[in-house]
Amino acid sequence: MEIENVKKDSVYNIINRNIINLLKEGILPTEVISTLELRSKNMFKALESQNIDLSPLLDVMLGKKDIDDVDIIKRAKYIYLYITFCNKRIMDLNWIMNKKDELGYSYDKIFNLLLFKEKLLSDAKPVVIDTDFKVF
Repeated sequence: MEIENVKKDSVYNIINRNIINLLKEGILPTEVISTLELRSKNMFKALESQNIDLSPLLDVMLGKKDIDDVDIIKRAKYIYLYITFCNKRIMDLNWIMNKKDELGYSYDKIFNLLLFKEKLLSDAKPVVIDTDFKVF
């Protein structure tokens, strides 16, 4: 299956929506983590079974190239994005479990706050400060 336009946001939205739905259903973060790990492993196994040369992704993993600049089939890009974002969300869910008592909100509310924070940071514009401004 060849994916036409691999967009990072669409991959991220799929994973985020899935996490939100699971947490709203009352599924514990540990079970959500297990689900994400299992899906990532299955996707990687599917990619491996196709005998695709994954060496171009090494530069992406090392931060030398963006995923969009790598010459590899779109399915491999999709799976790479999926797995790396699942890993990020696994770290986020572990953080949420550690902070739940301190924050006093349900898991799904904390996750939504995390998404809100990410949205604010991604939309933030740099602020120019006038260094010549004098108060007195």
